[in-house]
Amino acid sequence: MDDNFVVPEHNPAYSDGVCRSLFKMKADVLKLKDDIKRFREVTVVSHLDADGITSAGIMNKTFERLGIPVKTHIVRQLDRQRIKEILDMSTENIVFTDLGSGQIGDMKEILDCRTTLVIDHHVPCRDVHRNLLLHLNAHIYGVDGSRDVSGAGLAYFFSRFMTGNSQDLSSLAIVGAVGDMQTRDGLRGLNKVMFDEGAGEYVGCVKDLSYFGKQTRPVYKMLSFASDPYLAGITGSEERARRFVESMIGSGDDEGDRMRCWVDLGIEEKQEITTGLISHLMSLGYNARAVNRLIADTYILLGEAERTETRDAMEFSTLLNACGRHNRWQTGLDVVLGDRDGALCDARCFLQEHRKLLAKGLQILKDDGVCEMDNIQVFRTDEIKSTIVGVVIGMAIGARIVDQRIPIIAVSRDDDPGYCKVSARGTMGLVYKGLRLNKAMRLSGKVGGEGGGHDVAAGAKVRKECLDEFLGIVDEEVGKQMK
Repeated sequence: MDDNFVVPEHNPAYSDGVCRSLFKMKADVLKLKDDIKRFREVTVVSHLDADGITSAGIMNKTFERLGIPVKTHIVRQLDRQRIKEILDMSTENIVFTDLGSGQIGDMKEILDCRTTLVIDHHVPCRDVHRNLLLHLNAHIYGVDGSRDVSGAGLAYFFSRFMTGNSQDLSSLAIVGAVGDMQTRDGLRGLNKVMFDEGAGEYVGCVKDLSYFGKQTRPVYKMLSFASDPYLAGITGSEERARRFVESMIGSGDDEGDRMRCWVDLGIEEKQEITTGLISHLMSLGYNARAVNRLIADTYILLGEAERTETRDAMEFSTLLNACGRHNRWQTGLDVVLGDRDGALCDARCFLQEHRKLLAKGLQILKDDGVCEMDNIQVFRTDEIKSTIVGVVIGMAIGARIVDQRIPIIAVSRDDDPGYCKVSARGTMGLVYKGLRLNKAMRLSGKVGGEGGGHDVAAGAKVRKECLDEFLGIVDEEVGKQMK
């Protein structure tokens, strides 16, 4: 093990709290290292979003380096039905990543007969079990799992402790953090540590426009999809976006047969467009905080080809979300594991379809509207897939399509008959005022449901006949939080 890795317990580059957390994590993993290395095979179970798929990829690479065969299974949620399915298909050793900490009690059937590791950043329950060999959870080690480390980050540190190196996996961990929206205000905590480990060789960071598509979309298309901050008069119209770009840098925006992307522009051209966007936002009455969101840290995977979706961590994470949320997780995992031919080509197709479905979902939300309660706004739909409705409402609240002063709750059909999927999204401004959507969603247990997540984004599963009661409970809870 590299002794320069935040060891001994104090490292001047990081806070004492960060060093203590890593030191304790490392000690706990190293105590079990020999036991884990004796695994004959392992099943990795992870979540279907970008953080979950990158977590699974990191674990695949880790066990491969340890010489241990791996099977992978990606799930939307870890409910009782999925637990039974996992028990039927799993090996004698199971590793849960990016989920599991809140379901230890529900996993008794698995834990009774499988040696289990849980590597997760969600708020844990208090249950324990003799076969839970390792519970590497951010909160248990005093780390904020909503801000300071994602599931992929914890998978990275596990790999780091087990193999003694694995710094090359830091770029995948950053993709997971970006996918879980942990980088909006810059890296901190364990996220900062893992970035520093790969900085300059595997991952880089530059200040740039915060919009999606800088590597792969023509500039005018990138701006026509801009959502946070929303560009009234530009967003939603390729023609108006094109005219805006031409007014800033002229009409010569192509290179041969290929339209120029943001990364193709020179420094002066980028400055002209950025200045124009700032002026546009100010003319719309945006405050300084909103205007500042125009520029953000952009994380670059230095080993990936330019002008590809895997070069920019934001685009990479969106690509993986598109695969996972449309049940094409194996394709996303293959991309994470290095397939830049067939899998990447397929993933691009899924991404195009994903963007179309999101646009359609936003239009449905606009047409159907929301119902406001005292402290929440509720959007009910049977037309949008439950796997993407949370993304749709997140985009809607970010783009001011709905009221940003209260969280939005979406209700959609669940795969299990008789149940509803409940998705909740807020803003960081609401979180600063006390919003904790994960706590609100966990109250689904009062009506026999299951729920959890993060303070700004969470979800639950409840029976249809209990839905209205649950929404009333959530409305009351949010009101208490926001006082």
